[in-house]
Amino acid sequence: MGDAVIEELRPFLARLHRLLVEIDQIERRKAIERTKAFPPASEVEIAAREKSLDFRFPPSYRAFLKLHNGWRNLPGLSFIFGVSGPGYTMAARGLSKNLKSYEKILRYQGVEHSKALEEKERTDPDVIYMFHHPVVASDSERLTMVFDRNRPTQGGEYQIASVKSGQLVEERYRSFMDLLVVILRRAQLTLAELGGNPETLA
Repeated sequence: MGDAVIEELRPFLARLHRLLVEIDQIERRKAIERTKAFPPASEVEIAAREKSLDFRFPPSYRAFLKLHNGWRNLPGLSFIFGVSGPGYTMAARGLSKNLKSYEKILRYQGVEHSKALEEKERTDPDVIYMFHHPVVASDSERLTMVFDRNRPTQGGEYQIASVKSGQLVEERYRSFMDLLVVILRRAQLTLAELGGNPETLA
């Protein structure tokens, strides 16, 4: 099962990488601004992160990690998180600033507000207590994306919630794979606008 998901995902990510490299070349981006897919994570590294989070990653994200242990600078995203090494530590540094901001907001709103969020998130898809959920990505608009533990879907997948201020859901994706498809479409549209070859927009 796992190997099949990896082999299905491999050509998709290779295609995405080609598009992003072409965008970087057309825009003549500095090295730090270019896309970077980090080397694979090992099963040991993945399992260790799962244990620390008390959360089994969905198959699509596990397959991603076995191909790329994190990815920097994608359309609309600062990072897709890895589980170790620079694909994790670089992403976590950026996230820590946001987390401090979210914690400040929640402290100001009070303990009772946080408790109410913890209850409400189970039934209301528009709110979430972000600190309960594993982070999967961060975007350029200071939004944080998490796997929503409360909303598993088929095949061991989970919805992804894009969270503002640590508690307000801006957008949802049905799975990690759905998020990757959105990123690919953004890359295609960006490349088309730049006059490059987006392959197909279908």
